[in-house]
Amino acid sequence: MTELNTTLGARLKSARIAAGMSQADLSRRLQVTAVSVWRWENDRKPPSRDRVMRIARELSVSVDWLLGVGAAA
Repeated sequence: MTELNTTLGARLKSARIAAGMSQADLSRRLQVTAVSVWRWENDRKPPSRDRVMRIARELSVSVDWLLGVGAAA
């Protein structure tokens, strides 16, 4: 899967869009500002470890996928 070669921000944005959520939708679910989601998606500031786990759960993706752990074969 080529998405493993992208940044955390790009994977987060892709998963959010696939889930049919706007940045505002995700920010409300995570109880953070939309600016925080924007910063994560644009790789300006990474989310905390706890937040990554919550993001993965909200977007129905694995933490490993979100972090890009693993190698594309």
